[in-house]
Amino acid sequence: MGCEPSKEEIKDGARELVRYELQMLNAAVNMWLDGSRPRKRRLGSALLDSVLLHARSLYYFFASDKKRNDDIIASDLVPKKDNNLWASTKLGNFKKLHQQNINKFRSHLTDKRITQSDTKWTQEIIREIRDDINAAFDEFVACLPKSERSLWEIPDLKEKGKGCFRDYFEKS
Repeated sequence: MGCEPSKEEIKDGARELVRYELQMLNAAVNMWLDGSRPRKRRLGSALLDSVLLHARSLYYFFASDKKRNDDIIASDLVPKKDNNLWASTKLGNFKKLHQQNINKFRSHLTDKRITQSDTKWTQEIIREIRDDINAAFDEFVACLPKSERSLWEIPDLKEKGKGCFRDYFEKS
């Protein structure tokens, strides 16, 4: 067994992981929404699964109000007020409308996958998920000490229209 990471290592690692998850979420959403190129059904399904996987990871980071095992959650990094754990206020619709469907129909093999139909993942729903998670990120960064906020900036999200992944493919 290795050593326990320091608070600074957790903070630095969390920042890199959250930035990665946000970039991948936004890139996958943009690619899934891009109807200008025909694609095979399986590719569309793989992109949708990518969107939902990254959304689920970020949802648990931003919305968890209790820790499980070795999870890193946003409240680990936000200064506590009145001994309360921080959780985003921007993800109520995600929890109410999408969390259970992602868990039951995309993240686990369940009876419901056999007996019930999956959510109709429309462009409107996918945009809403992306926008809610991006809003949760902005809310989270605003709660950090001012001296740390610039460390969390993600240039791709601001400069290229919310994580345009296509640029990576065109340059390689």
